[in-house]
Amino acid sequence: MIHGYWDSHGYSDLPTGGDTLIDHNHHYMGTDDEGETMPWNIDDGIRDIFDAYGYGDDFDVNNNTGTNWNDITTQVAADNPAVMSFLGGDWDGHSTTLIGWATISSVDYITVHNTWDTTNDYFAYGNWTICQMTTVEEA
Repeated sequence: MIHGYWDSHGYSDLPTGGDTLIDHNHHYMGTDDEGETMPWNIDDGIRDIFDAYGYGDDFDVNNNTGTNWNDITTQVAADNPAVMSFLGGDWDGHSTTLIGWATISSVDYITVHNTWDTTNDYFAYGNWTICQMTTVEEA
């Protein structure tokens, strides 16, 4: 989803279609046969795909463990989707794309787009033990 976003924002020729993108991510992120990717491989995999398509110098890609509310709102305000990887809570062991946030009745929520379905999901900020956010920003 991150590569698809940047492809539609001026960095054409990135792998965005179904099987091709999945194959690239499996390869570059070291995803195993069961579909598991270690969170610390996500930044390297995203960076390697940008490098392979000639855009490596155009992006800063970083893993940030200990993500806080300010980190989340800053990424969303900058219109930079990010990968959120969770340990503990309802999404234990899953990574998904951060696309928004909201505060409703004094409760902060994050909005994510998941590949499991075509809907966006919302859940309370902090509903995890550890969260790593992989940021992708133009250099």
